[in-house]
Amino acid sequence: MAGEKIAKASFRAGGSSPTKHSHLGLTKLLRRLGTVREADQVPVAGVFSLDRFEHFERLLVRVRGVARDVERLPPAIAGPDRPNTEYPWPDHAPAQAPADWEFDVWTRLATAEGREFLRFLSRAIDGFPQYAHVFR
Repeated sequence: MAGEKIAKASFRAGGSSPTKHSHLGLTKLLRRLGTVREADQVPVAGVFSLDRFEHFERLLVRVRGVARDVERLPPAIAGPDRPNTEYPWPDHAPAQAPADWEFDVWTRLATAEGREFLRFLSRAIDGFPQYAHVFR
């Protein structure tokens, strides 16, 4: 949910409204951060404790897969008959509950790749005021 909210904030900073399926905004945010104007590249990389934009671009590539997995967890994306983080499924005869299900992304978040994604997300949230202007 934190990824969804920071993505929505980036759309708002740019003067547009999030789309209907704003759950998919996190990977859009990554793409937008990877295409900032040249004048903004080093400052944006600095928010993530990197001194070169090329290093930041590589970070975006490394966290993209986990971001994609995370943004596909909400029920609106998962669908009525697939595992989701909020409601039992399938809808017509619930047999599974989120608390009893081991989501693949949970395991992935415990890896080095997952921890890097969590650090990225934390810095994206904390540093947002420093880079929000790039979306205008």
